[in-house]
Amino acid sequence: MKFVQSHFRSLFNFLFICFYCGCSREYAPNFFFDVSEISFEGISRGEDLEVNDLAVNSRGQIFLCDKKNSLVICFASDGSYLRQIGRRDKYSGDISHPVALAMDEKDKLYIACSKEILIYNSEGKKIRQFDLDIRGSKSIDVDKWGNIYVTGYHKNGSIHKYDPEGRKLKTFGNLFEHDNQIVKRNYSGGKLNIIKDRIYMTSYTPYNVNIYELNGQLVTQYQRPELDFQPSFEVVGDNYIFRRSSQGLNICSVDGLVFHTFYLNGKGIYLDIYGGDNALIRRDILLNVHILTSDQMGYVYYMTRRGPGASVFRGRPKGDF
Repeated sequence: MKFVQSHFRSLFNFLFICFYCGCSREYAPNFFFDVSEISFEGISRGEDLEVNDLAVNSRGQIFLCDKKNSLVICFASDGSYLRQIGRRDKYSGDISHPVALAMDEKDKLYIACSKEILIYNSEGKKIRQFDLDIRGSKSIDVDKWGNIYVTGYHKNGSIHKYDPEGRKLKTFGNLFEHDNQIVKRNYSGGKLNIIKDRIYMTSYTPYNVNIYELNGQLVTQYQRPELDFQPSFEVVGDNYIFRRSSQGLNICSVDGLVFHTFYLNGKGIYLDIYGGDNALIRRDILLNVHILTSDQMGYVYYMTRRGPGASVFRGRPKGDF
């Protein structure tokens, strides 16, 4: 993987998205500048990599999470390959379907899998792991004291706090309300990010941006009831078929602002921006990109499409917010 200046690729993506959507609103190539492409060319079986999360440490090293292939791959800040953690790496141990990544202030890497949390030092050696008592972990973050926060379904809540040794301290956070437990479990949870010692969480459905103290107390909740976030599923015999529907996608901090991305069914991926006082200052910016995370330098990491071999881009947001 190498960082490649991608002016022509960005122009192509912009023209393709305009043609596909039939409109001319603000898109990623216009929203970001200083854009580089993280390409997987030259990486063994790079065409099979399927990135679903990303974390960046204090040295600018980039960790990509690939749930499908049960891998976490590390690259230097310039995009050169360093190492991988997972089934092809006997040194660091096996990983089973990693879903989310987080980095602490000491550059320890936290990997949330479906049934456990794995913790690695800055050199990629596993130093600890513990089992989860929740169904389907979906995101993870760590506070400055080393406490770990994981989202996923449990009858008592959607956010689960563990101490640095993996002992559970608290469960809190709203669950999706539905009479059927399968539906309730599928739509409960979401993505969280710890920003300025508070937990920011976007729910899958409905539109919710919830802000909690680290002790689990709800501080503020932002809702947009005018947006149609109804779940979409069908019951066929004993099986539930869940279709893609409007949902919250991700939340991260960029230069003191909070970026919240969400998908509107049949329309695309949008961005809302919250200011330092948590006020909504920009809404409904049509991006049509999947924002993964941000780093300490103000860069945002995003993807213009999902699927095997899809590149990751790094760029700075532009505009007067």
